Amino acid sequence: MKQIKIIAIFFILVIPVILFAKGDLVSMGKLIFEKDCLKCHPYEGGGSGSSVDLSTYTFEKLKKSKCGLVTKKSDKEIEALAAYLSTMKKD
Repeated sequence: MKQIKIIAIFFILVIPVILFAKGDLVSMGKLIFEKDCLKCHPYEGGGSGSSVDLSTYTFEKLKKSKCGLVTKKSDKEIEALAAYLSTMKKD
């Protein structure tokens, strides 16, 4: 019975925090994208550069990027940008 209570507490308290934190990263990443990336990378009618599937850009791939706007960002900002980019699935 004690294990069931622990599991219930985990799902009630911990899981929403994890999901909220992920959503917060995505929101932060969207702001970064709109401020810095959209100028060059078209998405939903914006941008003027070449179209690439940005959804494949992971944290590691962004860290190795040659884009000066990305390489000047903190790890947290790059993590947020990667979280947002993962939501940009091309149809």
